[in-house]
Amino acid sequence: VSLSSRQLVAMDMVTMVIWVMVLPFMAQGADITEVDQFLTEYLERALVTTKEGRSNVGSRKPWEEDVRLPRHIIPLHYDIYLHPDLETDLFSGHVTIQIEVTQPSQHLLLHTKDLNITRTELTTEDGHQVDILHAFEFGKNQFWVIQPVATLKSGKYFLLIKFTGSLTNGLDGFYKSVYTNNKGREVAIATSKFEPTSARKAFPCFDEPSFKPTFSVSLVRPTKGYIALSNMPVQKELPNTPAKGLTTVIFAKSVPMVTYLACFIVCDFEFEETFTSNHNTRFRVYATREQKHRVNYSLDVGANITDYFESYFGIPYPLPKQDMIAIPDFSSGAMEHWGLITYRETTLLYDQLESSSANQQRVATVVSHELAHQWFGNLVTLAWWDDLWLNEGFASYMEYKGVKHYHPDWEMDAQFLLLDLHPVMDLDSTLHSHPIIQKATHPEQIYELFDKISYQKGASVLRMLENFMGPEQFRNGVHLFLDQYKYKNAVTDDLWKALEGVSEEQLPIKQMMDTWTRQMGYPVLHVEDLHQGKLTIRQERYLNNGHKNKENVAKFSWDVPLTWITSETNKTSFQMFGQTEDKLRIAVPKTTSWVKFNVGQLGYYRVNYPAKAWNNFIDLLRTQHTIFSPMDRASLLNDAFALAESGHITYTVPLTMAEYLVHETHLVPIKTAFRKLSGIESYLENMDTIGLFKSYLENILEQMYTRVGWADQGTHVEKLTRSYVLKKACKNGHNQCNKQAGELLLKWIDNESFPIPANLRTTVYKYGMAAVGTEEIWGTMLHRFVAEKNADCKLRLIKGLASIQNEKVLQKFIKMATNGTIIRVQDFHYTMMAIHHNPIGSKIVWKFVRTNWKKVENLFSGKQRKCNRLVKSLVDAFTTKKELQEVKELFKKYPAKGEKSRTREQTIEKIIYNINWQADHFEDIKTFFERRGTSDNSSP
Repeated sequence: VSLSSRQLVAMDMVTMVIWVMVLPFMAQGADITEVDQFLTEYLERALVTTKEGRSNVGSRKPWEEDVRLPRHIIPLHYDIYLHPDLETDLFSGHVTIQIEVTQPSQHLLLHTKDLNITRTELTTEDGHQVDILHAFEFGKNQFWVIQPVATLKSGKYFLLIKFTGSLTNGLDGFYKSVYTNNKGREVAIATSKFEPTSARKAFPCFDEPSFKPTFSVSLVRPTKGYIALSNMPVQKELPNTPAKGLTTVIFAKSVPMVTYLACFIVCDFEFEETFTSNHNTRFRVYATREQKHRVNYSLDVGANITDYFESYFGIPYPLPKQDMIAIPDFSSGAMEHWGLITYRETTLLYDQLESSSANQQRVATVVSHELAHQWFGNLVTLAWWDDLWLNEGFASYMEYKGVKHYHPDWEMDAQFLLLDLHPVMDLDSTLHSHPIIQKATHPEQIYELFDKISYQKGASVLRMLENFMGPEQFRNGVHLFLDQYKYKNAVTDDLWKALEGVSEEQLPIKQMMDTWTRQMGYPVLHVEDLHQGKLTIRQERYLNNGHKNKENVAKFSWDVPLTWITSETNKTSFQMFGQTEDKLRIAVPKTTSWVKFNVGQLGYYRVNYPAKAWNNFIDLLRTQHTIFSPMDRASLLNDAFALAESGHITYTVPLTMAEYLVHETHLVPIKTAFRKLSGIESYLENMDTIGLFKSYLENILEQMYTRVGWADQGTHVEKLTRSYVLKKACKNGHNQCNKQAGELLLKWIDNESFPIPANLRTTVYKYGMAAVGTEEIWGTMLHRFVAEKNADCKLRLIKGLASIQNEKVLQKFIKMATNGTIIRVQDFHYTMMAIHHNPIGSKIVWKFVRTNWKKVENLFSGKQRKCNRLVKSLVDAFTTKKELQEVKELFKKYPAKGEKSRTREQTIEKIIYNINWQADHFEDIKTFFERRGTSDNSSP
């Protein structure tokens, strides 16, 4: 046998193994050439791989080089058996994966994380055992590596892996959740949450979205008092298996789906049931026995919206059942597991007597979002995470259609501006934004893609696309896309091709939409003075830091669907402003006195008008604001404040414009303006103009406060408006508002049955506690918080507890928030932010996070990205170089895991922006308020 000197050195260690392997060859009459080839291949592979799977002879192995799985090994079917033990907090299981190897392979790779794998077996399709040389974990890339003795030939195989794991490794993977029942007893359940990369924590698998195998699932549950749920209906149950007192539940074989959609639950929950109208699909909502009476609203909403989406998409819901379930401990708002959607309790449960209008809307929109995923994401799945927006952007847009169908009076089209468009435009105007389509490979990078860009910008550009295509053509294109790629994977270009295929005007959808999905940011359109009915428009990238370092910033241009109305007609005009055009010229009637662009703010861009036009809009809003729709009023306010931030116009324009709000009654323009005004307030907090600014706010809020009152009445949107105005008035120090909040709180403290309308409770708890709270009152509220079962009510009480003006008590509350007993770990971020919003609490929270980083990281199960997001929220209003340095030192002390963190970059950029804002705009703001203080004439 021809061996290298390195191989000869190792002969003594493997002599016994070699003879055991060679003798069968010789017995079968193999010649020396065949033995030589076998031994050489075996020794080369054995001697270049260490126990941990790393190369020890200089050449890197495939599992070291690429975090992605190879494409030539394809999972076809999973047969999964899981046995959670709710007493020991452990689970055991085994999975048999049918795989197809499409080209000869020297190894198999699949994913595993936090599992103890005890056995690995590989057999051919006809049952012959395949000898395995090594099977080991390569933790860096979360791989389970299997090296067979001989190269695998193309064909089908069965891979059996047995394993054990812990149910207490965080709120992802297969994990334990606990709640307290009405008898005061803690009850444990086992549940799962896998997206994007945590199925590997429950069972070894090919945990990438491009693989869509089928699944057969068996779950073991305690026979008495428990049920088992999965994606498909129960096929049969085996009592006293695997032991007395246990039942094995076997579920029907699934349709093709990705690993992150699999779901396993063992619980003692109860349900309400209905059937959809279109196809009589069984629809259930599960909750704890104590919460069951709160599922009826989501049950009705869910069944109704399922019917609507079936009609809209033109494709029936593909599974025989749809379950939704409220999980006591859940890290996200919800997760679209196919046929078994999991929710945090606050996003599924609604109590007509106890829940607020905001909570009702939250339930409806999240249910609609998750049901949209049953088509976008589940039926058709992204090929890789760089197209995450195909899942989340579509679901985020379609949720509005679903809710609008069920609640046509909620004005969801207008609320889109508040909930999606305006927040993401703020983020997307920064240098550390990113394109909708963004490359990501490492799990930490993938998790960072679950942000406003994928969800809210994705929804915003789809809204714009539908507007210029037309609703029916858009709908036809969506149907074509879903029908062509059902049970398959797709990329963004597949969607554009489908939409182009139905475009009657033969619009170049891909060319147009690439400018919105493959570039970060968005344009501002500069409009020149109207002259003889003619306007000239040019575009440039909008950045919130205006013209600073402009020469170093990437220059982009867009295909902009320009819309406008004029003083002569409310009929919308349209023209495309091409990305290659330097300027666009449009004509309007010569008698036109004003032109308002971006009708309804349906376009994802800003508009800057000449000074004369801005003054005209100010006068129109002051004298006849209803000439514009609420969306257009909000659009003018949002653009004016943003353009002042960037230095394109002075703050005199938006601050003068906002004074019309004394007459405004609609939620959308009110909230649009006050979000921007609140930002200014935070920048001015420690400056000598803060008193003048608060006086300015008081003049606006006084009339609003008088108009809305404390009576919880009116339409859904009117109730939302009242709640918002009262909170703003109290926050701004309105004496009567804070006095009323304090009086109502004291009455409730004296008598828990004292009726405070659900829509007013946050205001009463928060500002009442700030006004009259004592340690004794705080203790009473804490006692009621512990006893409260309604998760939505508990969140309102957290805000009250966080608002006491006592540092010692706040320190005590932070300690409670970190021990995971009184306050659930899922609510830690919410609690810290509630304390942060207390003026005396912000520094306490910031100091705690800086000095207890590892403790906070452990609360988040070691997920640094969640720590980063908490820090980003806490320091959003920092305005000093000292504070900037503190953040930089924290990030330096605890470096980003993996590659650099975009969240951290955005955090630093925001603080620098705040510092520059003070330098750039303080004098402008000061001059405005000084003039305003000496004159009743506020026009610019």
